[in-house]
Formats: sequence, structure tokens, C-alpha cells
Amino acid sequence: MNAGELLLRHTRIDARVRALAAEVRRLESALAGDARIEEARRRVDEARERQRELATRLRDRDREVEDHRARLRARDRELMSGRIHNPTELTKLSAEVEHMRARIASEEDAELELMEQLEEREAALREAEAELAALEAAREAATPALQRDLERARRDLAAAQTERDAAWAAVPAEYQNAARRIRVHPPVAEVTGVQCAECRVQITSNGLQLLRRGELVTCDNCGRVLVLG
Repeated sequence: MNAGELLLRHTRIDARVRALAAEVRRLESALAGDARIEEARRRVDEARERQRELATRLRDRDREVEDHRARLRARDRELMSGRIHNPTELTKLSAEVEHMRARIASEEDAELELMEQLEEREAALREAEAELAALEAAREAATPALQRDLERARRDLAAAQTERDAAWAAVPAEYQNAARRIRVHPPVAEVTGVQCAECRVQITSNGLQLLRRGELVTCDNCGRVLVLG
């Protein structure tokens, strides 16, 4: 294996290291938290808050209506007691009682509407809680496999890093220095036919001759170290 092939081998192992590192990060993130569960928890919290807010409104309305009913009963008893003989006062009290009855009927309709809304919000809360429970159960079931995958990925990453370091140590210093100066990734490219496999620019005949002699050649376009495929 010549120097260019050694550098190419190192680059391929480095690509595997990068992929394994990304997989480790993905698995760690999956074990640390689940965005779907967090979103489901947020929906449950919002549904609970809406349900509590409406339940409080309904209790307040119920107390208010009950207070009005008590006042109506008192005024109705007063009207029917026979103690009031003045026609004007009787007419005024009768009108007041009718007005109170109409008001209570309207309040009862509004209370019924609130009860219906509360039932809808309680159903929405149950649905959100069921969705959250299903997601949490699925996460719990998947956790052991995720942990196993993470342990395996970490082992594979450590082995690949060791292999990459050994491959780099085998690359001659001249090629190491050339690779460090290159700002694109990967720093090495195979020659397929007479082209750089990365940027597709044709290699000169002189460059091809130098490559065949095992000399260090870089692409005139992208600057990568060239290796005969």
C-alpha cells in the first residue's frame, strides 16, 4: 500500500468515525429525552389548565345562580305572603320576581353551555393523557434496545478511533502535512479514469505519470491529494 492509499484508508476510517460519533449523539439524545413526549406533556398541561379554568368558572356561575335562586324564593314568598296590600308595591314586586325568573333562566342556559364546554374539555384532556401515556409506554419499551445500541455504538466508535489513529500514524509525514493544509473534506480523492472523483476535473497527463510513480500529486482544482483508483 503506497502513501496515497494509506491516506485514503485513513480518510475512509475517519468517515466511519464521524458516522459512529453522529450515531452515538443521536442515541444519547434519544435516551435523554423525546421531543414528542415533551410536546405531548405540554398539550396535557394546557388541556388541564383549560379544564381547571372552565371548572372554576362553572363553580362560580353555579354559586351565583344558586344565590339568585335563593333571592327569588325569598321575593316569591314575600309576594305570596299576603302582607303587601298596596297595588303599586305588588305590581312592582311581581315585575321584579318575573325579571329575576327571566334572569335565572338565562343564567341556567349559560350554565348548561358551560357544562357542555367542560365535558368537551374533559374529553380533550383524556385524549391528551392517553396519547402521552402511549408515548411514554413506547419509550419505556424502546429504552433497553436504545441502551444496547448506544453501548455497541460507543464500542464501535472507540475501536474505529483507535484504527483511525493507527492508520494516520502509518501515513508518511509529507502526506500528513499535505492533508492538514487542505481545507475541504475529505482531503483525499481517488482518480477515476482521468478525473478527480470529488470535483470531476480532468487530471493532466503529467499528473497521472507522477501518480503512477507514487509521487504526491494534488488536484489542480480542489487541492485534494490524489490517489489512483
